[in-house]
Amino acid sequence: MTSFFIHLVQKIQLTYDVYELIYKTQETVNILPGQFLLCETNETNPRLRRAYSVSFSDGENIHFIIKRLADGKGGSKAICDQEIGHMMQVW
Repeated sequence: MTSFFIHLVQKIQLTYDVYELIYKTQETVNILPGQFLLCETNETNPRLRRAYSVSFSDGENIHFIIKRLADGKGGSKAICDQEIGHMMQVW
């Protein structure tokens, strides 16, 4: 599978520790809810990658619902703390 970049366009805090993150793709992708994307979550350590399940995609927007773990080391904490516009490489 080839990699591509997505950028964060919306972040919705659903509960105190659960976020819906909506990313826009640079190209149309065919991905279904329940499929996983391998996300590079930490800019300072490009080898740190985590798999997250897609909750919705229309080909141009990809939605994730992720529980932010306060002691998450580079995974959920890093992805949920991204600012709008952040670019992330996925596979």
